[in-house]
Amino acid sequence: MSRKSKIICWIGLLVSAFLVGFAPQYSELRKTRARLQTAQQNITSWQFKSKLSQIRDLVGLTYLETTRKNYGIAGQLSYQLFSQLQQAANETSDPNLKKAFEEMLAARDGVTAGLAKGDPAILADLQSLFIKAHQNTTSYQ
Repeated sequence: MSRKSKIICWIGLLVSAFLVGFAPQYSELRKTRARLQTAQQNITSWQFKSKLSQIRDLVGLTYLETTRKNYGIAGQLSYQLFSQLQQAANETSDPNLKKAFEEMLAARDGVTAGLAKGDPAILADLQSLFIKAHQNTTSYQ
């Protein structure tokens, strides 16, 4: 065997050894990336579900504090509620849920004004908002 043939043979063996070592690592990398992507999707889903739970909690607390005539606290809670609703509406890709959130957001000015005045009549609007929030968020849990 000539020197040139030996060099070509060694290069072939090195390339073969590299490929034999590379293939399992590449396969493992692909599997790991798939698991990572699934985990990221699960985290995103969990975060969104958590936001829906916060919306339900905030609308309930706002309603409760209004029935107690704690309009200042109810006003602070409603500010947080409508901020969460706006974020959720911006984050969702579901057109039905987005529409529902936008309908709930339409009550912002009336609720804010009613709470600022200490108007007990705002309870009807908050009750309606509570029912909508419950209907629109529990189906996604």
